Amino acid sequence: MKTGTPPKRKTVLSRDRNKNRIHLRTGQKRRSRLEKKINSKEYLSETTTGEREQLRGALNTGLLYFINAERPVHLEKFGLLIPSLQEHCSSYEHEGKIVIRKEAKLQVSFEKCSELIPYQREKFPSVVETQELVQYLYALLPLSMQIQYTEKMIRRLIRGLIQSIRNEVVVDGFSGQLSALGELFALHNRQGTEINDWFAGADILISNRIEMLRHASIQSHFRQPTLTNAWEIFEASYGAPLSHITIDLAEELGKLGYDKEFFEAHYGSSETKLKIAAFLQPQNTLSPSPVILFCTNGLRFQSPNETELGHEFVFQLRVLDTNHGELKSELASSLPLAKRAITLAWILHQSFQQKNLTAGCGLSADMPLLSGGMRDKGSLSGIFLTRFTSIPNAQKCDATSFQYLNVLGVTDDELRFSELRSSEHLSLLLKYKNMDQVTHPQRRSIFHKSNDIPTYYDAPPERDSSSERTPVLESAAVPERAKSYLHQEEKMTQIASL
Repeated sequence: MKTGTPPKRKTVLSRDRNKNRIHLRTGQKRRSRLEKKINSKEYLSETTTGEREQLRGALNTGLLYFINAERPVHLEKFGLLIPSLQEHCSSYEHEGKIVIRKEAKLQVSFEKCSELIPYQREKFPSVVETQELVQYLYALLPLSMQIQYTEKMIRRLIRGLIQSIRNEVVVDGFSGQLSALGELFALHNRQGTEINDWFAGADILISNRIEMLRHASIQSHFRQPTLTNAWEIFEASYGAPLSHITIDLAEELGKLGYDKEFFEAHYGSSETKLKIAAFLQPQNTLSPSPVILFCTNGLRFQSPNETELGHEFVFQLRVLDTNHGELKSELASSLPLAKRAITLAWILHQSFQQKNLTAGCGLSADMPLLSGGMRDKGSLSGIFLTRFTSIPNAQKCDATSFQYLNVLGVTDDELRFSELRSSEHLSLLLKYKNMDQVTHPQRRSIFHKSNDIPTYYDAPPERDSSSERTPVLESAAVPERAKSYLHQEEKMTQIASL
């Protein structure tokens, strides 16, 4: 048997092409598998459904903990979750009084950020990075997972979870995996065929689910006034109306393709006319362009149930020129659009006779709202009801109470998104784009940069060298499916396969 010194292990000099540096590499792997990068596909294959549920819950709890401490959190290769105190005044109804309260609420916003740069580290000195985040959430995991995985292993899996959330919101335009904070949305500008290209062109936001009240102070309180009509409050704010208009509902319904004779046979003469008044809202910091506000009066009396809260509709239309000589022509040119939008709102009102009409309802006209316009998915061709943020509380008038509802002109693909996702999601995106109150007659759809509306993919996309992925749409109730993690697991497996 031969004895002697063991042979030396072979050492190889190699040059790292990316970092342009020389290092020693032995025959053994220098880094363990657990220190390697992880993608969403590996994350799904290396974990069970139960483990992913535990990791997702721990991540939500950890994020909420640091956000409540007003510390930003960096989600690696994805973005920053930034807490901030937002001050504003809110009005409340209390014992027959209107109370104005100044509030400071903790809210969270999202900023796309693949890697932290010195500017961000200086701006957010208390930012939480992956190592500190995992140190906190590791203690939240069940004992069985702590036995099976070290903290370093969990750090790698959390990176995989973040990548799965990133890919989900980029591909689908939506992710509910951070539900403790809110839901993530992406408005796409899809260029290229890779997820990284889509991420670079995506406008990502988070619906703020946490609104913790940190400070409050009462500014004023006063007895709620009783109005003589629905226009009085606008007369006090903007002066005398520009004009009083009467909408002939039979005529407008006929233009929309409804049976005029049926309408006239089933509605009394007092119900075939709808009175509206037009007011000029001057330019201000919130509205850089002048707005003509149309408001109905008398619709609140058509509620079939006296216990139900009545409604009056408000339609706000941006105008281009308010010079004294041009104002009348602007009003005349905007009337057909205003009449059609309010008539559609009246149809919705009649459709909800057996239940309360609320913000989030919409209706398509199956034709352009603008007379003579070309109908396509990016032109205004329907309405969507939103909260009238200027006067959110119920008002007293003629021994009854009513609430203003804002009528907003929307496009076909925006209404389609509301059906596929939910009305709350559309309201959020419109508010994010500052388009949830005033109708801009010539505006483009909020989805005009997307190849299609971001929706769920129910089948893996078929690719070839010349085509991009095509979403498969369906009429099923997507909001319920969005809450189903089983469906989410299937969907994420498809996305990870890209």
